[in-house]
Amino acid sequence: MEKIKDIRDFLNELDKIGELGQVEEEVHWRLEMSGIGEMSNRLDDKIPLFNKIKGYPEGTRATSDPYRGSHGALHRRIALSIGMDPNISYYDYVEEFVDRLNHPIKPILVDKGECQEIVHTGEDANIFKHIPVPYIQDGDGGRYIDICTIIAKDPDSDWNNWCNYRIMVHSRNKMGVLFTSGQQTANLYYFKYEGRNQPMPVAIALGGLPATSHVAGMPIPSGVSEVDYAGAMIQEPVELVKAVTNDLLVPTSAEFVIEGVMLPGERVDEGPFGEFLGYIHGPRRPAPVIRVQAITHRKNPILPFSVSGGGHGEATTYLSSEFNALLTPTVLNSVRKLGFPVKAIVGPETNSYASVIIATKVPYKGYVKELAELIAAVPGPSMYVDLYWVVDEDVDVSNMEDVWEEIMLKAHPVKDWHNFGEREAPRSPLNIYQTAEEKGTLRLGATVAKTCKCYIDATTKEWDEKTKGPRRMEFETLYPAYKDWVEKNRKDYGLPTYKDFRHEGIPWWK
Repeated sequence: MEKIKDIRDFLNELDKIGELGQVEEEVHWRLEMSGIGEMSNRLDDKIPLFNKIKGYPEGTRATSDPYRGSHGALHRRIALSIGMDPNISYYDYVEEFVDRLNHPIKPILVDKGECQEIVHTGEDANIFKHIPVPYIQDGDGGRYIDICTIIAKDPDSDWNNWCNYRIMVHSRNKMGVLFTSGQQTANLYYFKYEGRNQPMPVAIALGGLPATSHVAGMPIPSGVSEVDYAGAMIQEPVELVKAVTNDLLVPTSAEFVIEGVMLPGERVDEGPFGEFLGYIHGPRRPAPVIRVQAITHRKNPILPFSVSGGGHGEATTYLSSEFNALLTPTVLNSVRKLGFPVKAIVGPETNSYASVIIATKVPYKGYVKELAELIAAVPGPSMYVDLYWVVDEDVDVSNMEDVWEEIMLKAHPVKDWHNFGEREAPRSPLNIYQTAEEKGTLRLGATVAKTCKCYIDATTKEWDEKTKGPRRMEFETLYPAYKDWVEKNRKDYGLPTYKDFRHEGIPWWK
């Protein structure tokens, strides 16, 4: 496999293995690109690359959910994008990913980059003219950028923060960004720049080296530059170049870079938007504004976007894939460093951001509560996840049938269902169950929109070395001495070939 240096190399690799769909017919940015993308997501089909977009210059392209995984293997295209075998098992992927995270690599600064092959400033810095931003879902408040890396600098240190938040385009040079206090870049804007009545320079990188998109959504601690971990993912330094209109450093490989400034006190209505939880909802409310000062891009640029909430529970998207391929392995790495013997942390494929499943040893009484409290406090996922399911380390957490069996049979209805108290923890305003009043304003979101975190202890109880506790009745464990003999002789007895329909993706009712 060729080394992947940008999204173009990645799409070429998809093409080589027959997973890229080249759409040569002209498509419209309004619902058509996203409609095709959503159907591809739902059918687990090829990644679409739109080569001709209505109203945009020849050569301007877009791709929908390029890094989404497959049903049962949400990690596979993200693995490919950072140089791993796409057919690697999930558990092997996680161990390799965690090992890479533990070796961050500083970026290098270069004099020029492909992202600045074409530069638009002044009146020509027109988003609608140069970037085919899609209108993704019918009912959205406007056209949205949703796969991006927003870059901002801490005014008091050398920390460069990279993040990924949805951005609604209002006009040729004006955008609203969903900043909720409690999130790193939002805190920089609300409490440092705006708090001092100072403008905040920003740059928004679209496309480019896949790792620069991935790291923007990972729970990296405040004060630590995400770009170092993008380098860790690809095992070499990320190349950066100075922006045209400010001093921020942007990835040289980016397809587009939007440069701008966020003025203190300026707001514009934002939302609603079809989000990753599978609902389109509001309320539409004032959000901070990005004033565009320049747009730079490569020749024949490619805009990546995601159909975030479409077909939820039926379709995979980049966001559902990144949760299990990027966020949960990062959390796993953190809790292991603190001495917790956790084997895996994943989100259910049907709605990853709503809950997580934790497979672990249970070395002492009270351990499960300590572990759940720790994970519920991890910045990033703690804003979105309310429910934590804890199971034994031998449970295959990628198989929801096994997980449900553990919960139904091992979680005591009175003793093992717990919460941490009413309105004790922060909650993203994107949740479905809270009212607009409960969510509060964006600036006060993390302090007002409190909620309850819950965990279910579905680990084996009354375990000791003599009894070994309850024992799962499965062919491999019940007949270890005869397993190979049965496999070898069953055909001679005229027995049918065993099929595990779950692993073939066939619903039980069929």
